[in-house]
Amino acid sequence: MAPYFLKTLISYTCKVQAWSGKGRDWGQHINWMSLREGFTAAAFERRPLMVIIHKRSCTHCRELGDEFSRSNDIFHLSKMFVMVNLEVESDDIPQSEDFAPDGRYVPRIMFFTPDGNLLQRACNTDKIHMFNYNRAGEVVKMMSTVIEWWKSGHF
Repeated sequence: MAPYFLKTLISYTCKVQAWSGKGRDWGQHINWMSLREGFTAAAFERRPLMVIIHKRSCTHCRELGDEFSRSNDIFHLSKMFVMVNLEVESDDIPQSEDFAPDGRYVPRIMFFTPDGNLLQRACNTDKIHMFNYNRAGEVVKMMSTVIEWWKSGHF
């Protein structure tokens, strides 16, 4: 009986610790920053900013977060960005239109210039939820596009 209880307790503790880190199940190996740190770093380092807004209780968020965290492509591309991970129930999400240009659904993944301007054209083809991505591959494609714009100076 004790080994089963101990195994369950360890499993639960590991899940809680994984969620409580900055990655929040979106990749502990990614260098996440707070929103304030992120905008400051983006301006100082002249790198684009990627902001993920999600909700722990959202099934789609958890599924995309799991796929996102396992993607080697996302991990490597993330080094070119300043990465911000915001959880609706834990963080203060600014009420600015820049953080909900087409609604307050989750998950939303938005890209900003180093100067803090929302890249409106960095979105998917869905006209209803333009900043929602269904698969990690879609995120990789947009991250790559934003990097191309950044390197060529076409923000």
